[in-house]
Order: sequence, then C-alpha cells, then structure tokens
Amino acid sequence: PAGEVALQAFTYAQTGAPLDAPLSEYLITLVGGAESALDDSQTKEPAADLARIIAAAQARDDAERGEPVRAVGLACLGDVHPVRVRQLVEGGELRASERGYVRADDARRWLAARGIVVERRQIDGSSRP
Repeated sequence: PAGEVALQAFTYAQTGAPLDAPLSEYLITLVGGAESALDDSQTKEPAADLARIIAAAQARDDAERGEPVRAVGLACLGDVHPVRVRQLVEGGELRASERGYVRADDARRWLAARGIVVERRQIDGSSRP
C-alpha cells in the first residue's frame, strides 16, 4: 500500500489530480511505512525520493490554499535544485513571505511558466486559476 500511496501523492503533486482523503493522511501513511516499504534496497535513494514526493505534494497543497510555499518543496515541484529557488528569491523574481518560504501567488505564477498549473482553491473547495 505504501507504494500506491506514494504514487497517488506523486500524481497529485505533478498534476493536481484529486485525492480521496486529505493530503495529511497520505503523508502520515508514507512516513509511517517509509522505512519498511520503500527503503528495503539498503540505499538512501528511496527515502530521498519519498522526501521529494512529500515536499512537492505539500508545496502544491500550500499553493492551492494560498499559503506560503516552502522553497524546498517549490524546487521539488518545479524540478529544480533548491539553490535555484533561493537565487530566484534573492534576485527578486520570487517574493519571500518569510525566510525559507515563497508567496503562494508567486509560486503559482512561476510553476505555470514551467508548465505546471496550480489553481487556487476557494474555501468551499472549488478552484480558480
């Protein structure tokens, strides 16, 4: 089940496909089963991949809700190195809401320019661009 949950979280992060439960439930399942289900190869790569999936999914969820997006998660979702996101913040292309976080509207705009559409969710659960 952890592999399936990871795939669903990955698909959500990449496409925004709806989940059948709150994202937090997926993350709890992933973190709880990560070592036994995903890290049986005796390498750190599966755990690192899982961390990127979680960071990307959380970044999408935050951007959809209009909440500040962790720069590391934005980098994972945008498929760039976190240093690149930091450079964009320092250069003024992305505005920081606080240290280590990017404003949601900037994150959505930057992702859209990269071909990753993230729509802002309304309080009632509907969405708008």
